[in-house]
Amino acid sequence: MSGDPSGWEARARATRERLEPLRFLVGAFDGEGQDDGRPVRARASGRWLLDGSWIELCEEILDPDGRAIHRDVTLYRYDPAEQGLRVLHLMERAWHAQYPVHLDAAGRLCWTTGVGGPAVVLEPTPEGWGSSVRLPDEAVPTVVLRYRRLAGEG
Repeated sequence: MSGDPSGWEARARATRERLEPLRFLVGAFDGEGQDDGRPVRARASGRWLLDGSWIELCEEILDPDGRAIHRDVTLYRYDPAEQGLRVLHLMERAWHAQYPVHLDAAGRLCWTTGVGGPAVVLEPTPEGWGSSVRLPDEAVPTVVLRYRRLAGEG
């Protein structure tokens, strides 16, 4: 690291540039939608970490009474060795996994949690962003959320 400062700086610049399209996730958001056909509310907060080479996104899904039914943290980064985006996904009960992600032509962030696992799509909207989770062999998403940026954020 210290032996090649110009290489290290080039890596830092490249990782920040590749994360820039995910800027729509940075800020504080309120959301609503459905989970298995039931109405839910949600909260999310995203922020740049360290030198801007990571984005941390914290999400919480709430039932209609305001009780948390799901919490997770995702850490997004660009991996120069693989030349692609990666997500480290953390959930309650000490569960974690890491997946490759990609941006499609519409600017949506897409990742699949492996064979037999759900597909996750995050997409920017004029108000904030939306997310959907679709299980394999299902025609429609199981979870659909629309987040609105809170006033003064972003």
